[in-house]
Amino acid sequence: MDRLQRFGLDVPNACIFCAALEETLTHLLFDYPITNSLWSRMLNWAGEHTPIGSWQEEVAHAVKWAKQSSGNGGILSSLFAMVVTVIWREMNLMRFQGGQF
Repeated sequence: MDRLQRFGLDVPNACIFCAALEETLTHLLFDYPITNSLWSRMLNWAGEHTPIGSWQEEVAHAVKWAKQSSGNGGILSSLFAMVVTVIWREMNLMRFQGGQF
Protein backbone atom coordinates (compact mmCIF):
# COMPACT_ATOMS: atom_id res chain seq x y z
CA MET A 1 0.00 0.00 0.00
CA ASP A 2 2.81 2.44 0.86
CA ARG A 3 4.33 1.80 -2.53
CA LEU A 4 1.04 2.59 -4.28
CA GLN A 5 0.77 5.82 -2.31
CA ARG A 6 4.33 6.78 -3.34
CA PHE A 7 3.20 6.41 -6.96
CA GLY A 8 0.48 8.96 -6.26
CA LEU A 9 -2.45 6.55 -6.03
CA ASP A 10 -5.08 7.34 -3.42
CA VAL A 11 -5.27 4.07 -1.50
CA PRO A 12 -6.95 3.85 1.92
CA ASN A 13 -4.82 2.67 4.85
CA ALA A 14 -7.46 0.17 5.98
CA CYS A 15 -6.98 -3.54 5.37
CA ILE A 16 -8.54 -4.62 2.07
CA PHE A 17 -9.86 -7.79 3.73
CA CYS A 18 -11.49 -6.46 6.91
CA ALA A 19 -11.39 -2.63 6.58
CA ALA A 20 -10.96 -2.49 10.36
CA LEU A 21 -7.19 -2.39 10.89
CA GLU A 22 -4.23 -0.77 9.19
CA GLU A 23 -3.01 -2.76 6.20
CA THR A 24 0.43 -4.12 7.02
CA LEU A 25 2.19 -7.19 5.64
CA THR A 26 1.90 -8.93 8.99
CA HIS A 27 -1.83 -8.20 9.24
CA LEU A 28 -2.62 -9.14 5.63
CA LEU A 29 -0.59 -12.31 5.53
CA PHE A 30 -0.68 -13.64 9.09
CA ASP A 31 -3.01 -11.80 11.51
CA TYR A 32 -6.23 -11.54 9.52
CA PRO A 33 -8.38 -14.50 10.72
CA ILE A 34 -8.81 -16.14 7.30
CA THR A 35 -5.16 -15.87 6.29
CA ASN A 36 -4.08 -16.94 9.78
CA SER A 37 -6.28 -20.03 9.49
CA LEU A 38 -4.81 -20.78 6.06
CA TRP A 39 -1.27 -20.62 7.48
CA SER A 40 -2.20 -22.73 10.50
CA ARG A 41 -3.69 -25.43 8.30
CA MET A 42 -0.75 -25.45 5.89
CA LEU A 43 1.83 -25.57 8.69
CA ASN A 44 -0.05 -28.34 10.51
CA TRP A 45 -0.28 -30.30 7.26
CA ALA A 46 3.49 -29.88 6.83
CA GLY A 47 4.16 -30.99 10.41
CA GLU A 48 5.34 -27.57 11.63
CA HIS A 49 3.87 -26.65 14.99
CA THR A 50 5.32 -23.20 15.60
CA PRO A 51 3.24 -20.10 16.35
CA ILE A 52 2.73 -17.74 13.43
CA GLY A 53 4.84 -14.60 13.81
CA SER A 54 5.45 -11.35 12.00
CA TRP A 55 6.42 -10.97 8.35
CA GLN A 56 10.11 -10.76 9.30
CA GLU A 57 9.91 -13.86 11.50
CA GLU A 58 8.13 -15.90 8.85
CA VAL A 59 10.58 -14.86 6.13
CA ALA A 60 13.40 -15.95 8.46
CA HIS A 61 11.68 -19.35 8.85
CA ALA A 62 11.32 -19.68 5.07
CA VAL A 63 15.02 -18.86 4.57
CA LYS A 64 15.97 -21.41 7.23
CA TRP A 65 13.81 -24.04 5.51
CA ALA A 66 15.31 -23.23 2.10
CA LYS A 67 18.82 -23.82 3.48
CA GLN A 68 17.95 -27.27 4.85
CA SER A 69 19.39 -30.16 2.91
CA SER A 70 16.34 -32.35 3.55
CA GLY A 71 13.44 -32.52 1.13
CA ASN A 72 11.09 -31.01 3.68
CA GLY A 73 13.02 -27.73 3.71
CA GLY A 74 12.45 -27.19 0.01
CA ILE A 75 8.81 -28.14 0.32
CA LEU A 76 8.25 -25.74 3.23
CA SER A 77 9.99 -22.79 1.56
CA SER A 78 8.01 -23.43 -1.64
CA LEU A 79 4.82 -23.67 0.40
CA PHE A 80 5.61 -20.31 2.01
CA ALA A 81 6.10 -18.67 -1.41
CA MET A 82 2.93 -20.24 -2.78
CA VAL A 83 0.71 -19.12 0.11
CA VAL A 84 2.11 -15.56 0.05
CA THR A 85 1.46 -15.42 -3.72
CA VAL A 86 -2.13 -16.67 -3.38
CA ILE A 87 -2.96 -14.16 -0.64
CA TRP A 88 -1.29 -11.33 -2.59
CA ARG A 89 -3.26 -12.20 -5.75
CA GLU A 90 -6.53 -12.20 -3.81
CA MET A 91 -5.67 -8.81 -2.33
CA ASN A 92 -4.93 -7.38 -5.79
CA LEU A 93 -8.10 -8.92 -7.22
CA MET A 94 -10.14 -7.21 -4.52
CA ARG A 95 -8.36 -3.88 -4.79
CA PHE A 96 -8.14 -3.52 -8.55
CA GLN A 97 -10.97 -5.67 -9.94
CA GLY A 98 -13.62 -5.46 -7.23
CA GLY A 99 -13.36 -9.13 -6.25
CA GLN A 100 -14.38 -10.53 -2.88
CA PHE A 101 -12.36 -12.56 -0.40
